[in-house]
Amino acid sequence: MIISQCARFKGHNSAIYSLVQLDRENFLSAGGDGWVASWPVDKKGDGRLVCDVKEQIFSIALHDNVLILGCMDGHLYQVDILKGLQPRKIQYHKKGVFAIMSLGEHILTVGGDGKMAVWDKRMELKEVVVISHSSLRTISLSPDRSVLAIGASDSKIYLLDAQTFSLLSSIEAAHEPSVFSIAFINDNFLVSGGRDARLRSWE
Repeated sequence: MIISQCARFKGHNSAIYSLVQLDRENFLSAGGDGWVASWPVDKKGDGRLVCDVKEQIFSIALHDNVLILGCMDGHLYQVDILKGLQPRKIQYHKKGVFAIMSLGEHILTVGGDGKMAVWDKRMELKEVVVISHSSLRTISLSPDRSVLAIGASDSKIYLLDAQTFSLLSSIEAAHEPSVFSIAFINDNFLVSGGRDARLRSWE
């Protein structure tokens, strides 16, 4: 397979930390300038500013046409992209929100306070799971939707039941010192990447 560059998209004036598919024709970007922008996949149009929250945005997820944004200071923003309302600011996490996941009727947020917050689709807080004293950096769901893997800055990978959010097990010393990225390749094969510049696989 040969991959070649087909377009460059310009508009942000700071680091871009997160991307998400909006629909078959557009994707969204968010970053350090506090902007969320929409871009056409076909490259025939300019980007469109969706919102400006004036905070560094680290993470973004789409749930039923509502954007959930996670910011450096721990704030969350709820943005209804169909109604065009002003972003709703939500405070819970005490430090940066590094990853967000839409999971069925729930939205999961993890951050620098070592906690996973479980929200309903209205972004009302339903449950808090204390996982670590260190930052939680990344989250992934197994293909069979039964297990959540969460990478942390204490060098561990935590495995949780995706239905009850109870801790199943943990992988000690997965990376040194932080686990920054995780992906399930299949139900029994997990790949992780860390600050130590290593990729590791787990079965």
